[in-house]
Amino acid sequence: MNFFSCDALCESVAAAFFPEDQVDNKLFELDGKLWRIPTINQTTPITDLPFQSRMLDFFEGQAISDANTADEAVALKYLPRVSHGIVRAEEWLERNLEKTYEPAPTILWEDFENWEAFLQSIKKRKSKKFLADSRRRRRKLEEAVGPLEFVLNDTRPGMLKTCMAWKSQQYFSTGQFDDFSQEENVRLFEELVERGLLMVSSLSSAEGPIAIDLNLFHEGRLYSWIASYDSEYSNYAPGRLLLLEALEASLNAGHREFDFLIGNEDYKWIYASHARLIGSLGVAPLKIQAQELMASSVKPALAWGLQSLPGIKGKLKTLAVNSQKG
Repeated sequence: MNFFSCDALCESVAAAFFPEDQVDNKLFELDGKLWRIPTINQTTPITDLPFQSRMLDFFEGQAISDANTADEAVALKYLPRVSHGIVRAEEWLERNLEKTYEPAPTILWEDFENWEAFLQSIKKRKSKKFLADSRRRRRKLEEAVGPLEFVLNDTRPGMLKTCMAWKSQQYFSTGQFDDFSQEENVRLFEELVERGLLMVSSLSSAEGPIAIDLNLFHEGRLYSWIASYDSEYSNYAPGRLLLLEALEASLNAGHREFDFLIGNEDYKWIYASHARLIGSLGVAPLKIQAQELMASSVKPALAWGLQSLPGIKGKLKTLAVNSQKG
């Protein structure tokens, strides 16, 4: 089971989204596996958060091996996003698995003896020019702002707020829904900070931060969650420079894995050695089946109609979701 089944996340979700309810992790059984899911008042499993929040990524089950534990589990009919297994990155591409699953690219550090071995894998997958270009951009950035400092776990005040502000700007400029327009999402991250679960990584000059990532760390696995940077320095690829620093630090710290979570973004495949296969499990309720059918019919037309207006789509979705609270 992964971070999204741990008690600390359950407590944070409860405080941010369900302050009036009793929320506890509870065991469920589906498809011969056990699943640990935050549950409201012992009856309603939380598999998605309100207002279309995307902060519950995916669940991982475990085999039923302990009869006593299995006896505590309650039968469940459906989960929207679970891991169906893991394959090598090359296999994901060769087998055209995106027709069936969403990928959650990841790096298993056991595949690499050291940092140089990992860099060699990037050269084979991308090109030698990619790393040379990264060094060039870093050199140019340091010429502009002075020496850069990387911190894997930056506890300076204001880092979370700055990261969320930068990310909101990025959501707006790319026409995506702004997760941080929701007070509940902001509170969730604040709760995670208070519990010491959020690892804020940064790349800074003497003047202040240039790129900030919000990561999670749980049982040897670092989860890359929210990436942001100061758009003033976008020509230097500060997000990439910070990610390379974080990857090296993760490997050197003896982490087991660097998990990019759900998403088919091109940059993830530059680094990923494997990918988890994410999809639904069980029989979806009729309401969800109807929603998925509607989305598959309307989404292509909506995308065509808004393709020349990238900022409008995200603004419309943000307004629509937030209006549900009124």
